[in-house]
Amino acid sequence: MDRLPTAGHGVDAVIGDAGAGKSTPMDACRIAGDATGTTYAGASSAPPSARACSDRGGGPR
Repeated sequence: MDRLPTAGHGVDAVIGDAGAGKSTPMDACRIAGDATGTTYAGASSAPPSARACSDRGGGPR
């Protein structure tokens, strides 16, 4: 995950099964983005994950 916030790609995807632990490292990426002024957004097709993404500041519901 250390490469995700620094790779400079326009779009990155984090893919895994439910409960695999994707949200926690994405919080670290969000914090890194905030600290560096990087624009970011999060999205999910699963309603509970989308809600968590929105609640953590990753994007609209």
